[in-house]
Amino acid sequence: MEKCVAFRVDFDEIIGYGHVFRIINIAKHLFKKKIKIIVITTSIKEIKRIEKNIDKRFIIERTNNNHKSIVSILNKHNCTTLISDISNH
Repeated sequence: MEKCVAFRVDFDEIIGYGHVFRIINIAKHLFKKKIKIIVITTSIKEIKRIEKNIDKRFIIERTNNNHKSIVSILNKHNCTTLISDISNH
């Protein structure tokens, strides 16, 4: 089974971009270990702003921010590791 890590992250001008840049840096190390990276986000529109910084190996998945949606994405990719970097205000 292919190893996989999913990151749950949102970002925009209000929240900021630190969350997504943090996962990009972590992912660089995981790619070296041949680990598949899934980014689960509600910030699909914001991806265009930072796409020059995103490795083409990222798999970007949109969530409507409910538990079932996230679990469905994890199951779709046979991913058992989820790292959440979202702010819960």
